Amino acid sequence: MNLRFKGLFLSDVSTWKELEKKIELLSSTKDKGDAFEEFVYLFLLLKKNYYQIKEVYMHPIPIRIKDKLGIVKYDAGIDGVIEFIDGRLAAYQVKFRTDRAKPKYEEWAKLWAEAKKADATYCIANCDSITVLAEQQDENYKILVDTFDGLPASFFDEVRSLILVSKKKHLFFDPEPHQKKIITDVIHGFSENDRGKVIAACGTGKTLTSLWISEALNSKTILFVAPSLSLIKQTLMEWSDQIKQPFRYVCICSDRTVASEYEDRFNDEIGDLEIQDVDFSVTTNSNDLNKFLSKHDDIGITSIVFSTYQSLSSVGEATRDLSDFSFDLSIFDEAHRTAGIKASGMFSYGLSDDNIKITKRLFMTATEKLIKPRVLERAQENIEEVELFSMNDEDKYGKVFSKLNFGQAIQQEIISDYEIVIATVKSSEIFDQVKNNPKFIAKEFSSNNVFTHAQSIFKQLLIAKCFDELNIKKAISFHSSINQAKAFVTGSGVGDYELKSFVEMEVGNENSNEFFFGHVNGGMSAGQRKQILDEFENASLSLVSNSQCLTEGVNLPQVDCVYFVDSKHSMIDIIQACGRALRKSRNGENKDKAYFVIPILIDDSVSEEEFINSQDFTTIHNIIQALRDEDSRLADWVEEINLNHVAGRTVSCPQFTGKNTQSNNKVKILGYSLNLEAFSSQIALRIATINAKSHSSQYEQLKVYGKNDRKASVKRIFKSIADYGTEAFKNNLITPTLDRLIDLSAKVGDEVTTKQMNVHRNALSHCTKIGMFKENGRGKYLVTQITKDLIDKKITFEGLYQRQLVLYHIVGKEGVLFPYAVCLYVLYERERLTFLEFVYALYSSQGSSRTELLNSIKIIDYIRDNYPMIESLSQSNKKTVIDDLNSKFGLSYKVTDIWDKKQTSINNQFIYFKNNLSIFPNLINLESMRISLKRSDRKKVSELLSKNIHFNKDTVDIDTLKEDYLIF
Repeated sequence: MNLRFKGLFLSDVSTWKELEKKIELLSSTKDKGDAFEEFVYLFLLLKKNYYQIKEVYMHPIPIRIKDKLGIVKYDAGIDGVIEFIDGRLAAYQVKFRTDRAKPKYEEWAKLWAEAKKADATYCIANCDSITVLAEQQDENYKILVDTFDGLPASFFDEVRSLILVSKKKHLFFDPEPHQKKIITDVIHGFSENDRGKVIAACGTGKTLTSLWISEALNSKTILFVAPSLSLIKQTLMEWSDQIKQPFRYVCICSDRTVASEYEDRFNDEIGDLEIQDVDFSVTTNSNDLNKFLSKHDDIGITSIVFSTYQSLSSVGEATRDLSDFSFDLSIFDEAHRTAGIKASGMFSYGLSDDNIKITKRLFMTATEKLIKPRVLERAQENIEEVELFSMNDEDKYGKVFSKLNFGQAIQQEIISDYEIVIATVKSSEIFDQVKNNPKFIAKEFSSNNVFTHAQSIFKQLLIAKCFDELNIKKAISFHSSINQAKAFVTGSGVGDYELKSFVEMEVGNENSNEFFFGHVNGGMSAGQRKQILDEFENASLSLVSNSQCLTEGVNLPQVDCVYFVDSKHSMIDIIQACGRALRKSRNGENKDKAYFVIPILIDDSVSEEEFINSQDFTTIHNIIQALRDEDSRLADWVEEINLNHVAGRTVSCPQFTGKNTQSNNKVKILGYSLNLEAFSSQIALRIATINAKSHSSQYEQLKVYGKNDRKASVKRIFKSIADYGTEAFKNNLITPTLDRLIDLSAKVGDEVTTKQMNVHRNALSHCTKIGMFKENGRGKYLVTQITKDLIDKKITFEGLYQRQLVLYHIVGKEGVLFPYAVCLYVLYERERLTFLEFVYALYSSQGSSRTELLNSIKIIDYIRDNYPMIESLSQSNKKTVIDDLNSKFGLSYKVTDIWDKKQTSINNQFIYFKNNLSIFPNLINLESMRISLKRSDRKKVSELLSKNIHFNKDTVDIDTLKEDYLIF
């Protein structure tokens, strides 16, 4: 290989910056330019796959190429020519600048003048950007310093190999064990299904795994879909570097402004590459894709279409005219973006063969997006206007082929471990720290406005303390808006203090020249963002703030802290944000642990207990809720403190006690100037209650139970008097029956039949339950004195119903049970009855003797003593409690008997029971899962119970009881 600067490229360099410095040391400007030209030549040769290059020509350029392009003069603006595999030609010019300065428009003008016959041109320079006028040239691409800065050390090994042996010696990666498992799972999944999902944590290598899956399937036509052009570029870079077989590709990307009409997240907060930002050809024309795919059979190599979700309609249009064409495989990256309720089908367009024919569909994401069943039900009423996409819909998304959540990936040491740190400080602490500091003294701090000033700066102060206390080196902060993110770093706007001032105050300023604090947003060019992130990576201590543009598809393995400055509510956004800090780098330089930090300011003017219940704690619970489904260790800890809380034991979050603290707890408190023990207990109490239910359980479809499924596993004699509320009982059953009896002129002792009465089918049996009739054979009833008294209005339904509830009884083998009298007795003795107490102390009772009543009270006392906060019990802990109660009281209930979606016979009986008790509005409170006595009015309860002389007796005369029931 005839290169003047061969020795330069053979030197021991592993980054572009190292080589760039060596080029800068060359004596003349011409030598520097020539050396860079030769490097670009080597670069293009090694990136043939990425740029789809057949050959690269430096001067001398072959005559056939010069003639085709009309090149007359040597070095008149064209430094080289690229011949692509599809036959197109591109001319390029190279500019090297010692200070990375932007070349002027005039310096590129000769290129476009000389290359008018070329299909494309490339401006290649070691600067961050080129002029706006240059970017307006048609079919002009740029390869700038952000590309060279991103080259790994292995690239420079390949350069040396290419020079020495004239052959590329490329490093191909082998799949890691977890990737091999995913590949195997997917191959097996596709053997029986045509679509399926891979759910794998951020940082587990899904991009390369998807390539290896396509190779294992021997797919020849592939559609790869991603939500942004930036992610497509990342995928193209990785695939082109590791693919082992010849391939060709085309990229389809719609105009970003069109997409934003439908997808509000395509805005300056999210950010994406513009078409002019990428260094490869991107088309928005479906005809270009049609031509590309129609040549597939003739060319015979793998054909890959990279498309954004917003552009899939172009893919559908292009393939519609191709007879019998179907993609072998489509990979939907960040597949959670396809789910939701959308009036526009843009992101879900590729799910149906009616739009794009695809043989196999693979949906890949770290965060499966599901829709709650009740939302689905509501939306289905409006089905003509919207279509629903939930990732647990197997018809649309298929089965889960493989799953690797955060906790599993951490345990396998694929990604880094983490801790959730609740960083707290009192407003008075901030006042004390800054009031005498010369950097802050200009502000009018006073004791009267401590909290107001503290609100504006506490988040800066807390992350500064965390840099010191947690030994953080690289942090990303997330904010609610771009302006807030900028102000956090620069001090513009609220607060007016630079973050650097706080960090220097906490960490010291000896090495502050090595610190970096910056901001990125989607409105910046790719070059600007890359430069800021490079400085972030190279600094010894750094933070970069953003709103949302660092959430998806950002690979920064050095990050060891995610700082949630403002509230985040989306579970998916939280998981994606946390994923930024869990990645490990390939070079083995990894952090021991990542921190997810949540700042909390305690207002001195209110009590800690009062403040702990404010909305400021929302982010804590959202982050825990998002991560507990992804990490069984965190879920186990939440379940542990939930069970302790339910059992009345003290719960707390451990305090962070210093750097390198070893603990299995995933949530810690870092606090200043407050009672940490009390605060820790209150936080843990909130977590035990609010985070008790897993996020994923909210998306489970309600199970439809058959009659036998609803039956409890414990035999009982308990049965409510009526399956109706008081008003419904009276209006729908009692009143129509009385009216019919009046029509028939029925008298006491007369016999009436079901057919003769012609009322509601449940009317006569329920009227019998309150003493209006006495059964006289099948379908025959005798009218009682109670009925006549009701007709004559000597008694009221309300008075009768109250008295009959107290006397209502069920005769069993072991005794007589007075269910409503037992309930009143419990209220008299213990003032309330919860649902769980109802199940064990009343529903399970076989009688109402003194012994049975004492046993019921004993059961209630045990439940209250051992599980005083039973209302906060989590789903996972329910079996533990039920097993304990069954063992203690010799019963055999299952969790599904008691707590399964409120469809069990027990739950139904509790609801009916409460409905019946609504006849005592001035005596009893009826809540969702509790019955309680109003104002502890025990005297009225005692008076009611005295009307039942058979209650609380060891023996009951059944005949006398039945006679008493028919006399009012």
